[in-house]
Amino acid sequence: MLRAVDRTFPRYFGQVRLKAFQTRFSASGYGDVAEGFGGVLVRPEFFDDAVSDIPPILWAVDDVWISGHLTRRGIPIWVEMAGARISNIGDMNETFALYRAELDGARRDDANRACVDYMREPYGIWGGKAAQST
Repeated sequence: MLRAVDRTFPRYFGQVRLKAFQTRFSASGYGDVAEGFGGVLVRPEFFDDAVSDIPPILWAVDDVWISGHLTRRGIPIWVEMAGARISNIGDMNETFALYRAELDGARRDDANRACVDYMREPYGIWGGKAAQST
C-alpha cells in the first residue's frame, strides 16, 4: 500500500488534518484516494449512474466522491508518482487554499468526513458496516 508522507488522508480517513502540504511518494502503488492535483486518468466504464447522483455539499469533495465510487466497484486506485514531488505554489497556496474553503456552510474537512460516512453506510467501504460484517 502506498503511503504519502504528509498523511493528509490516513487510511479509512480516521482523521483529516488541514495544512499546507508537500507530498512525496517514494514509489508508485495503490492508494485510497485519487487526488486530482496531479491529474487522474479514468475510463467511462469505471463509473455507473450512481456517480452522478451527488448529495448536497459532497460535490465539493470530488476526490473523495470519485475514489469512493472506484473503491465500491472494485477498481483499484494506482498512484504513478515514483520520485515525484507535489508541492505548494508560493504564496498563492495559502491565499486561495482549497482545503480552507467553506462551501454551502460546510468546511472542507467536514465535507470530506460527510462523504466518507456517506460511502461507508450504503457501500460498506473504508471500514463501513458491510465491510466489517464480512
